[in-house]
Amino acid sequence: MIQRYIQSDYSPLIEIWKQSVIHTHDFLSKEDYELILSKLPEYFSSVDMYIEKKAE
Repeated sequence: MIQRYIQSDYSPLIEIWKQSVIHTHDFLSKEDYELILSKLPEYFSSVDMYIEKKAE
């Protein structure tokens, strides 16, 4: 089921972001990584984002 994300979805989305960045953005400094990571909830709340969830 595709639905708009809610705040409780932040944790899994942040983990996806972390793994993606770790494996593809080796040009980022640790400081840049940490700064962006700290701002992700703010960024997430600024966009319309949809996620796929398995039916329970």
